[in-house]
Amino acid sequence: MVTSPDVNGRLADRSPLQVLGWTPRLPLKATMIGAVVVLVPCAEGPERVTRQGHIRLTVSAQRTLGIVAGDPLFVAASVHDDQLTIYPMWVVDAALTALHQCTATGHGS
Repeated sequence: MVTSPDVNGRLADRSPLQVLGWTPRLPLKATMIGAVVVLVPCAEGPERVTRQGHIRLTVSAQRTLGIVAGDPLFVAASVHDDQLTIYPMWVVDAALTALHQCTATGHGS
Protein backbone atom coordinates (compact mmCIF):
# COMPACT_ATOMS: atom_id res chain seq x y z
CA MET A 1 0.00 0.00 0.00
CA VAL A 2 1.05 3.60 -0.45
CA THR A 3 1.01 6.14 2.36
CA SER A 4 2.95 9.25 3.34
CA PRO A 5 4.52 10.62 6.52
CA ASP A 6 3.26 13.73 8.26
CA VAL A 7 5.61 16.44 9.56
CA ASN A 8 6.47 14.23 12.56
CA GLY A 9 7.24 11.16 10.43
CA ARG A 10 4.00 9.37 11.35
CA LEU A 11 2.67 7.15 8.57
CA ALA A 12 -1.01 7.79 7.97
CA ASP A 13 -2.20 4.28 7.08
CA ARG A 14 -2.35 1.70 9.87
CA SER A 15 -3.63 -1.19 7.76
CA PRO A 16 -0.21 -2.91 7.32
CA LEU A 17 0.16 -3.04 11.12
CA GLN A 18 -3.32 -4.51 11.43
CA VAL A 19 -2.43 -7.20 8.87
CA LEU A 20 0.62 -8.10 10.97
CA GLY A 21 -1.30 -7.95 14.23
CA TRP A 22 1.08 -5.32 15.63
CA THR A 23 -0.42 -3.50 18.58
CA PRO A 24 0.19 -0.03 20.07
CA ARG A 25 3.48 0.31 21.95
CA LEU A 26 4.96 -2.85 20.39
CA PRO A 27 8.77 -2.46 20.53
CA LEU A 28 10.42 -2.51 17.13
CA LYS A 29 13.87 -2.61 15.64
CA ALA A 30 14.41 -0.57 12.48
CA THR A 31 17.18 -1.50 10.07
CA MET A 32 18.23 0.55 7.07
CA ILE A 33 19.13 -1.64 4.11
CA GLY A 34 20.28 0.72 1.41
CA ALA A 35 17.38 3.12 0.91
CA VAL A 36 14.81 0.83 2.54
CA VAL A 37 13.63 0.62 6.16
CA VAL A 38 12.82 -2.83 7.56
CA LEU A 39 10.92 -2.98 10.86
CA VAL A 40 10.58 -6.11 13.00
CA PRO A 41 9.26 -6.67 16.51
CA CYS A 42 12.11 -6.78 19.02
CA ALA A 43 11.77 -6.84 22.81
CA GLU A 44 14.81 -4.57 23.13
CA GLY A 45 13.89 -2.42 20.13
CA PRO A 46 14.35 1.33 20.51
CA GLU A 47 11.32 2.18 18.35
CA ARG A 48 7.66 1.53 19.16
CA VAL A 49 4.32 1.49 17.44
CA THR A 50 2.64 4.69 18.67
CA ARG A 51 -0.17 4.63 21.22
CA GLN A 52 -2.56 5.29 18.33
CA GLY A 53 -1.19 2.33 16.35
CA HIS A 54 1.01 4.14 13.82
CA ILE A 55 4.59 3.76 12.66
CA ARG A 56 6.74 6.87 13.04
CA LEU A 57 9.89 7.24 10.92
CA THR A 58 12.77 8.82 12.77
CA VAL A 59 14.24 12.10 11.54
CA SER A 60 17.47 10.30 10.67
CA ALA A 61 15.57 7.71 8.58
CA GLN A 62 13.71 10.48 6.79
CA ARG A 63 16.97 12.28 6.02
CA THR A 64 18.70 9.09 4.87
CA LEU A 65 15.77 8.24 2.59
CA GLY A 66 15.53 11.81 1.34
CA ILE A 67 11.84 12.11 2.16
CA VAL A 68 9.75 14.91 3.60
CA ALA A 69 6.18 15.16 4.85
CA GLY A 70 3.72 14.17 2.16
CA ASP A 71 6.16 12.11 0.07
CA PRO A 72 4.58 8.81 -0.98
CA LEU A 73 6.05 5.63 0.49
CA PHE A 74 5.35 2.04 -0.54
CA VAL A 75 4.80 -0.07 2.57
CA ALA A 76 4.81 -3.87 2.38
CA ALA A 77 3.75 -6.14 5.23
CA SER A 78 5.16 -9.67 5.28
CA VAL A 79 3.09 -11.88 7.58
CA HIS A 80 5.44 -14.82 6.97
CA ASP A 81 8.49 -12.81 8.18
CA ASP A 82 6.56 -10.60 10.65
CA GLN A 83 8.16 -7.52 9.15
CA LEU A 84 7.21 -4.23 7.59
CA THR A 85 9.31 -2.83 4.76
CA ILE A 86 9.14 0.83 3.76
CA TYR A 87 10.32 1.91 0.30
CA PRO A 88 10.58 5.52 -0.87
CA MET A 89 8.80 5.83 -4.21
CA TRP A 90 12.06 6.80 -5.94
CA VAL A 91 13.36 3.30 -5.08
CA VAL A 92 10.19 1.70 -6.49
CA ASP A 93 10.44 3.87 -9.62
CA ALA A 94 14.09 2.91 -10.15
CA ALA A 95 13.33 -0.81 -9.71
CA LEU A 96 10.42 -0.69 -12.15
CA THR A 97 12.43 1.31 -14.69
CA ALA A 98 15.24 -1.26 -14.52
CA LEU A 99 12.73 -4.11 -14.86
CA HIS A 100 11.11 -2.55 -17.91
CA GLN A 101 14.46 -1.84 -19.52
CA CYS A 102 15.47 -5.51 -19.08
CA THR A 103 12.13 -6.69 -20.41
CA ALA A 104 12.35 -4.37 -23.44
CA THR A 105 15.82 -5.64 -24.32
CA GLY A 106 14.89 -9.28 -23.78
CA HIS A 107 17.12 -9.66 -20.71
CA GLY A 108 14.29 -10.04 -18.21
CA SER A 109 12.88 -13.37 -17.03
